Amino acid sequence: MGTLIEVFRNTPVGRNCRALSQNVAQVLQANVEKDLEVRFLPLDSPEAEARGVEIAPCLVVNGRTIVEGVPGPDEITRLIEEAVPTAMGIILTRGPYSSGGAEDAVEMAVAARESGDEVGLFLISDGVWLAHKGQIGPLMGRLASFQEAGGEVLVSGEHLVAAGLSPESLLENVTVLSDTYDGLVDLVMERWDKVIIL
Repeated sequence: MGTLIEVFRNTPVGRNCRALSQNVAQVLQANVEKDLEVRFLPLDSPEAEARGVEIAPCLVVNGRTIVEGVPGPDEITRLIEEAVPTAMGIILTRGPYSSGGAEDAVEMAVAARESGDEVGLFLISDGVWLAHKGQIGPLMGRLASFQEAGGEVLVSGEHLVAAGLSPESLLENVTVLSDTYDGLVDLVMERWDKVIIL
């Protein structure tokens, strides 16, 4: 996946806008092997409005990092590295109504997915109850939004049985892992760049 760098400038282009453009050009020359796409856009463009950009010059990387002013080439390089989407695993061990843990996990998962990250929400222990179908409320709506956006919900088969639930009692598009710990090790070692446990 490439990196999109958007440089928002005033029209006509002023001194600070030219300086930012030159710094971005320097970064491009130093990183020719990377898949970088740069767009120079006016401040009054629909893209600026969509990104919430109100002041020029402004730099946006992958639609998620906004820096107003004139960052230097080193800072631009750092922003590019930070804005690259990652694969995140969120492991939920708490039930949906026993604490705020489930709400935090789902909100974190939704926000990460909206930022372009690949996200897996892995439910173990009492966390398996989050995937139980028939529940209503805002939390379930947010979980559905997460799944519709491409988020993955995984459930421990062993903990599912311990909770007295069956795969048929779960929401649609939930993956049940029969070997919880081997599956979790594979996810952590092979797929996820970072893991959060709640």
